[in-house]
Amino acid sequence: MEQLASDKGCYLCHRAKPEKTKGDQLLPYAPSWVDIARKYKGRRDAEERLTRIVLQGSGPGSKDRHWQGKVSDVGMLPNIQEIDEVQARQLVHWILSRTGG
Repeated sequence: MEQLASDKGCYLCHRAKPEKTKGDQLLPYAPSWVDIARKYKGRRDAEERLTRIVLQGSGPGSKDRHWQGKVSDVGMLPNIQEIDEVQARQLVHWILSRTGG
């Protein structure tokens, strides 16, 4: 899955583990896989919601700004051209299994 995430450009914004930020440092572009797994742990709608976000994005002004204040306001662009729904679901399932920190 790491290779698929790399091939599809996920690592341009996301990281495997959270990075510590200092006071005047810019917020990261996107949450880490571990942060995502922790936030959505136990939520029944997690895979469906995150798959939709991977495919449709969560750009600026989107109703789905679920990391506001923790990551930059760039938002996630739609990826429907780069990744198909099966691959998106596989990646989301893999991300949600990440618990290391």
